[in-house]
Amino acid sequence: MDIDYMTTTTASRLNPFEVLITVKTNAASSGELYYDNGDDIIPNDNIEQHPRVHWQFSFTSSIVGGVFTGNCETCSTAVKPPTLDTIEILGYPSAPNFSGFTLDGSSVTLDMSKTSYDASTQRVMISSKNLISLMASKKKFTLSFSNN
Repeated sequence: MDIDYMTTTTASRLNPFEVLITVKTNAASSGELYYDNGDDIIPNDNIEQHPRVHWQFSFTSSIVGGVFTGNCETCSTAVKPPTLDTIEILGYPSAPNFSGFTLDGSSVTLDMSKTSYDASTQRVMISSKNLISLMASKKKFTLSFSNN
């Protein structure tokens, strides 16, 4: 992952998101993202009144391919998270077909200068500017691909 550590918190919130997925044989991977404006005080100490987005992610794989999904559990339109532009998958045993990626059923064009598969380390790098929107209006997504 290409992360710029020499920046302020305010400036870093303008960077797109990157996600790291680790794959276990015959198991799904999951994680979550909690994102708010960064400087709000929780009203009346009640998190339910606090503007935020809370995404649940999962990744499943098989000999056929992989599926990365996201569901926005709490989706405040007052919060504007950056896009998810880079996905790194560790422990992926097959080469993905990079020309066959789809997002919600539509074809995705990847940045092939930043997208790769290394069989010796079983590492997949997937990258595209504005790959996945995490805005509250999106609510859910499915990124899927087949293997070569």
